[in-house]
Parts: sequence; structure tokens; C-alpha cells
Amino acid sequence: MDLEKISQQIRALDKPDKLRILILLAEEGRKSISSVARELKIHFSTTHKYLEQLEAASLVHSKTVKEDRLKRYFYIKDFIIALSPALLAGATHSEKKSETFKVITDEGEEGWFDEKIFIQMYLEAGVPKLIINIGLNHIARHKYDGITILELRNLFRQAMQNIIARVETSNKQIVQQNIKRKTYIGLLNYVAPELMEKHSRGDIFIQNLWRPRLFNFVHDVRGLGLHGIDGKAAKNMTELLDQLLTSIQLTHKLGAKSHCLDSFNYVLAPYWRGDKETLEKFLNEIKLKTYIGIDIDEPKFAKEIPVTFWAEGSRKRITYAEYNSAAAELAVIITQILQSKKKPNMAPIFKLWSKTNWGLIPDKNCYVANMSNNWQGTNTSYIGGETRIDSSWRGWMTSVRAGEVENIVINLPRIAKRSGDEQQFFGSLKVLMGDIVQTYGDIAELTNGVFFKNKRVWRNSAQTKKWKFVPIAHSQYSISIVGLNEAVQILSGKSLEMNSELGMCIVKFCSELIKQDDTPLRIALKEETSERIIARFVNLDKKLTNLSHYTPGVVCSDPTISAAMHVYLNGGHCIKTDKKTLMNLNDFGLARL
Repeated sequence: MDLEKISQQIRALDKPDKLRILILLAEEGRKSISSVARELKIHFSTTHKYLEQLEAASLVHSKTVKEDRLKRYFYIKDFIIALSPALLAGATHSEKKSETFKVITDEGEEGWFDEKIFIQMYLEAGVPKLIINIGLNHIARHKYDGITILELRNLFRQAMQNIIARVETSNKQIVQQNIKRKTYIGLLNYVAPELMEKHSRGDIFIQNLWRPRLFNFVHDVRGLGLHGIDGKAAKNMTELLDQLLTSIQLTHKLGAKSHCLDSFNYVLAPYWRGDKETLEKFLNEIKLKTYIGIDIDEPKFAKEIPVTFWAEGSRKRITYAEYNSAAAELAVIITQILQSKKKPNMAPIFKLWSKTNWGLIPDKNCYVANMSNNWQGTNTSYIGGETRIDSSWRGWMTSVRAGEVENIVINLPRIAKRSGDEQQFFGSLKVLMGDIVQTYGDIAELTNGVFFKNKRVWRNSAQTKKWKFVPIAHSQYSISIVGLNEAVQILSGKSLEMNSELGMCIVKFCSELIKQDDTPLRIALKEETSERIIARFVNLDKKLTNLSHYTPGVVCSDPTISAAMHVYLNGGHCIKTDKKTLMNLNDFGLARL
């Protein structure tokens, strides 16, 4: 208990007029000095003095707003002054604590509802505290598993219909603040209000509504060896791994929570001198969620990509194929280290280029990618079972030094239920995906501008003045799908397993819509596996579909059906199965054991 603060607050309330000021601010929201003086019939100079004293005691706070001219407004703060013999004796205060529950944040992450943070923007916008309490009670009655912060704001607005004029004014101010802060929610409320409405009611889910950031990132280990972080090329493995640790830290600050070191055994092979301790120390120092790509057998790019710079004049062009034996040795050593450490934040991704060598792959706790499929390009980087970065977009170099900056999830069962037949379903899907692609163009302008100003995305180069450490224009904008099985069932009365032809048509249709678009953006189709997002769709659709569960992405009880669709999911796909089943499955992109 802060006795000094309580004493200051009590001294600040030494006049009845000061209590009248607090009552006015609590009932009517923000006020200027002249408004308070006029409504309470107190002299202006006295009002000014009282407000200054109340602000010094942390009972109110002020903000200068530019309207027709600069104007200073005062807002009441959320405070409690409690004093009793029991409190002075150190007894536990019996005041009821704020209720907490799980929510999905504007960044698409799972978190806990924080009442103080939630109401702060409304307090600053001038919403009276008494009305805020009404809104919080309304929220408590309507919350459910998977509810989003945006929905909580919508529930809050519903509770204040009797004072709609005041609320609308406040919401406009919040939107303007978000536009000034360069957030997606501010931009989308302005350029794509229809899409925001679909997000609110559950047709789609926009994963990030806050500031532009990277969801994940595939690190360019080869580029770090050539350029370094600040223009100094790595001379040995120790220097390269130090550069890579710095790279992970920098991209984490840009928002990336998942990282991938793709083809790690091959790009490390030219530096390999048998120093296992240095490699083990490096892997131990990685604390963030990281996936280690391990190439089994010679990858397609090995004979094409030079170890040094592309242009070397008359010097011999050495490719990674000349380091096959070192890469094979590293594959074994890296796997052994990862298995012995059992780090939950780190998982190997074994990439089979011939699908003949299964001996190195453990029975569980790893990912396996079949790179021998004809539809696989010269390289593909997998960031776990969440995102796939395909080299076919602009060649091998675009499968590394790239990430994901936004993801919009489509609720397929909702669209199917609202459509009268398959023709209407495909028509609605075409319009929705067209709106998403068009909106991504507006989002990209904001994203590129924000990242272009960030010094972390440009680094000194060993060859030229600067190199794009994070070329944001190469990063991916994803469109994810949920509940293909349920959508097929709603449209045809049969499950995906019994009517795989319709399921394949839907996935292929979505894939072709993206390919037909002439945008220079990297837009890709993928599965959505987030249980929180799926739970949100199910809760919103209960009355509409009478279904209590949606399956993630294109999940099906028959893995051969899901695997056959992977060719169309160029943005991410994953089958969860066992090693024995997988060895008999020819056509798959990525599997989790």
C-alpha cells in the first residue's frame, strides 16, 4: 500500500468543488478547463488550479488535441482511494478482482484479457467510467472461447446504444489514432470496411490488425556468410554462426516468432572443419522457436548455386554439390545434437530429395518433406507446419531471406452454408478471394513503407554499399482455408473422404484464383491449423451450421486425399501421421511425425 500516494490524493480532495469536478468528468467524459468552469460555475483560474492539483495526484490526466486550434482536455483516471484500520494493519483487501479470460489479440496471438489495457483507450477517448463498467458487464455475459479483441470492442459498442453520439465520436478518434500509428486496423477501416465487417462476423479472420511485422522468417545462411551482418564476410564457421545468432535476434525484433535455418547442413558444409563443440554451442544458444532444415541426399539446387558470389570472373565456379560428403556428415551430427538436447523450441525438418534414405529420420518429433515430387521446385523452405516459402515464385534465392507478413483465414463452412448450391458457393468464394487479394495490395503499400524506414532491414554489404537483409517485397501474404471437410459435407451431404472430387475442385479453384491475379505480391494458399481461430468460427456458426467442430485446413481421415491436395497449397500444408504410413505415401509435401 502506497501511503504517500494516498496521502497526496486525500490532500488534493480538500475542496468540495474538486469532488464536483471528478463527478462531472466521470459522468460526461473529457472536458476542457473552460467547459468545467462554465458548467460548475467556478472561476476559470480556480478551475485551472484545481485540475492541475488533481492531475498531480494522479486522479485525472490531460491531453492537448488539435481541433480548430490546440485545446487541452482533462480525463478522469481509473482510481480507488481506500483506507481503513484493516488496510493499515496489512489485511488483505477484499475488493473483487477483474475477471480474466483467454482472447485472440489484434496480432492473431493467444493472450489473456487485460481489463486495464482494454479500457485505457476508451478512457483517453473521453468515455465516462460509469459507462465503461456497463460495457465490461456486457462483455462478461457474452464472452466465449476464441473471442477476439475486435469482437470485445464490438460488444462494448452494443452496450452503449443509449449514448451512441458520444461513443461514435470516441470510436472515430480511435480509428484516427490507429491510422496515425500506421496500423492495419486503421487502414482497413478506411479502405476495406466490407472486409472488416466480414472479419467481425466470422466469414474470415485477419490474423494481424496491428502494426506491420514478420510472423516468421527463413534466414539466408549463405548470404550471411558472404555479406555478414555489417559488411564483413565470415571467414570460418564460428564467425558465420555468430552472424546467424545476430540475424535471429534482429528478425525477432521485427516480429518474427518462428525462424527457419533451411538447408542448414549444405550451406554450412563449406565451413565445416569437424568442430562439433562449436556447432553444439550454437544450437544451445538459440532460445526462440526455430526449425532446422536438413537436406537428405543431394538437393536440386546443389549443382546450380555457387558457394561464393555469383560473378567471380575467371575463377572456378564452385557449387554446393562439391560438398556432398561434408553435408551428409553434418546431417548426422545435427540430428544427433537435436535428439540429445530435446529442446522443445527446436525441430528438424528432413527434406528427402530422392525419398530413398529414411534411416536418419526419427520415428517421432520431427517433420519430413518429400522434395522428389515433380511439383516441388529447386527448393522450398518450410517453417514448421505453418508456412511454406516456394522457390518457384522467383527462383532459388526467394526460398530464403523471406517470411510471412499477413494471413487471412477463410471460413469455408460458413460460405457453404450461406450458399444455395455449389455454383453459388464458387461464385461467393471468387468474390471473397478477389476482395482479399485487392486488399493485400493496400496492405503491402503500408508494410513496405514501414519496413523501408526500419534500419534493421538494410545492412552493410561486403560487395556493395547495402544489401536487403529483409527484402520485405519477397515475403508472403497468405490466404488460409479452414473446414474443407465440413464445407464438402454441407454442399453434397458427403464427407471429404467420400467426395474427394468436390474437395479437390474447391482447393484447385482457390489456387487458380491466386495464380490468375497479376499482382507482383507473393500471395499463397495454405491450410489453417490454429485451434483458437477454428474455435472462434465454430462458436460463431453454431446456430447456422449445427456443427460442433471444424477440421483444420484439408485434414481428412484418409491421408492420401489430403496429400494429393498439397500441390495446390503452395503457402503451407502438413499431414500429421506416423513414419510407417508416410513411407508408403508417395505424394506429400510435408508431414509431422
